[in-house]
Amino acid sequence: MKKLLPIILGIISIAVAVYAIFRISPTTEFAINFLVISFGLLALIWSYKAYQSLAPNSSLRSYSLLFAAALTLIVLNRILAVMSTFIIIKTWYNYLEYLTVISAYLLFVAASYKILAIGKEFGFADSTLLIKEALKEKKKKK
Repeated sequence: MKKLLPIILGIISIAVAVYAIFRISPTTEFAINFLVISFGLLALIWSYKAYQSLAPNSSLRSYSLLFAAALTLIVLNRILAVMSTFIIIKTWYNYLEYLTVISAYLLFVAASYKILAIGKEFGFADSTLLIKEALKEKKKKK
């Protein structure tokens, strides 16, 4: 019961904050972008903390750096989207937004490849095959 009350209060406070953001915001799009940026910044903080907690020169640390860099570009893209509502000449500005998204996806591709390399490094695929075979044998016995 002690843990349930803070969770309920947290959910209520988040709901009230989201309601307030939508009431105060000039447009719905602006409010949504504000929420996306807020959650993106929270994810960046946690990514940075994860990066700092990992051993130097480890595979996971380099993966978390790629992930955080891609996430930074996504947040930057949303900031640019919000700023574009205030800019009249948008031609070059749209290309800047596209560049951030393309760069972010390229970093996510690199991070995905890094995860694949980590899986091969630690041999998770072999363990997965052994577990699947053990489960099949267990089902056959029943």
